[in-house]
Amino acid sequence: VKDNTVGVQADFSHNFSDAARLGAVIAYSHAALTAPTLRNTEQNQSINDFNAALSLDGHRDHFGYGVKADIGRFSLGDDIKLSDEVLVGAPSETIFGLNAAVGGTTADSVFRYRLEAGLDMKHRGGCQWTGSEFAYVAKANPMIVSLDPTIGFQLGKLGIDLGAKVDISSNLEGSSFHVAPRVNIAWTPSSRFAVFARSDGGAEMTDLRHIYNYSPFAPGLLTYDATFSPVNARAGFAIGPVGGFSAEIYARYASTRRAPMLAVIGQELPAGTLAPTNIKGWGAGIRLGWSCRVVSVSGMAEVLQHGLDRGFADNPDRAGILAELSTQLRPMERLGVDVSWKFRGKRAYACNDELTAMRNVSTLNLGAEYRIDERLSAFLRFENLLARRPEILPGLTSNGLHGLTGVVFKF
Repeated sequence: VKDNTVGVQADFSHNFSDAARLGAVIAYSHAALTAPTLRNTEQNQSINDFNAALSLDGHRDHFGYGVKADIGRFSLGDDIKLSDEVLVGAPSETIFGLNAAVGGTTADSVFRYRLEAGLDMKHRGGCQWTGSEFAYVAKANPMIVSLDPTIGFQLGKLGIDLGAKVDISSNLEGSSFHVAPRVNIAWTPSSRFAVFARSDGGAEMTDLRHIYNYSPFAPGLLTYDATFSPVNARAGFAIGPVGGFSAEIYARYASTRRAPMLAVIGQELPAGTLAPTNIKGWGAGIRLGWSCRVVSVSGMAEVLQHGLDRGFADNPDRAGILAELSTQLRPMERLGVDVSWKFRGKRAYACNDELTAMRNVSTLNLGAEYRIDERLSAFLRFENLLARRPEILPGLTSNGLHGLTGVVFKF
């Protein structure tokens, strides 16, 4: 097997009472992959990913609280070979996070409040991209301290929540002080119709696991610090459910600094990766759904602004057209079948301050799960039934038809 990944995860949950719960998770995965390159140089790369988290949450009357601590370690095994003569130090990072929140409502639910505080620290090493050259980062320790207060009011059919996320950082690129407004307004004249407008944002660590989730082949060249979104807004209206049907139509706008976006960097030794980019854009979309006892169908479509510095951080390939369609069937109580189709159009990556077009992505997937009893189930899944192989990263095509089968046992 040329590229393979193996992982193990354990979850623990204990309810002390109806009002308090303790949770824990620990996970480790190892991947052995062939690192992508735009040249003829090939290199095997190993990835080790460990993370653990412990959380406690509860509520009493109209008051609630939550505390969570987590730690993660993500590292690549070997230096990156840009050519037979040039090596780049492999990135690695250890992340620690601590988060606490309290909140509640008055007895009549007219007034509500929430206060959340967080601390995120990272110990990282490797190379970062300055926009024109590679710069080696040795044992850098960036940190973000955040405070997120919110108050809200329920005035009949109108709900209003106002607040701001305040982030103070150190050892990060750019300003050390950021403020992003938090607004959530919803008017629900009936249980089947609502008009909404909301905005959030703030600073957030960009970890290597985020890059890995885009593609297992994406990490390897760069280390990252953090992104900051001054605004991430969405407004629209929702209908339903009416006879099993629901719909949502919305417009969105976002601005993000240092968002990881597809690019070819380096002049003499070009390499495809996700490079920090300042990006912003407008978009519009629609979501539809219908469900009954044995069938549920959902779909969405978005049209997004598309350009060198136009787009959204949640679309690293700068896709200008997105569409999805999925169907879940339950012909028997213990058997579930799902079919999904996804499309990404007008994709592109940045190269020498210009956009280079990429092929559209159109994937069709099929899966089934059979529940043998309350603890044991078996599953079978086929990915990319259309067997198309567009680029995931510059110079790296996606897998053709592939599948996965296995069993799940709950202790």
